[in-house]
Amino acid sequence: MRDQPRIGWIGCGRMGSAMAKRLIAGANELHVTNRTRSRAEILGELGARVVDNPLDLADCDVVFVMVSADAQLLEVLNGPSEFSRTKTSRHASSSIVRRSQRVHRPRHAKPVRCAAANSSPLR
Repeated sequence: MRDQPRIGWIGCGRMGSAMAKRLIAGANELHVTNRTRSRAEILGELGARVVDNPLDLADCDVVFVMVSADAQLLEVLNGPSEFSRTKTSRHASSSIVRRSQRVHRPRHAKPVRCAAANSSPLR
């Protein structure tokens, strides 16, 4: 049995990397992936396990998604990786509009918890 939860991380941009580094510093088991693998490898040098795509995070206890745009979030959750079909608890902490939160929720077996930083009105 593990003492710490296995944490997955999707999105290694400026904000995502900063938050992931704090998890690594806290001795958490962190698995990371990013569209541009070299961004994830920087976290790998600090102790994270770099994986190839979001589906490789299916055995994590929780996965945080930190991408910069609606289209990227929808691609991660509903795209060809079929990540949305996993039983992993997912938390989207991206700067997305609320409309995108609604678009991807119905397809998941488990709801996605969203903390959208963008407060733009729905249109």
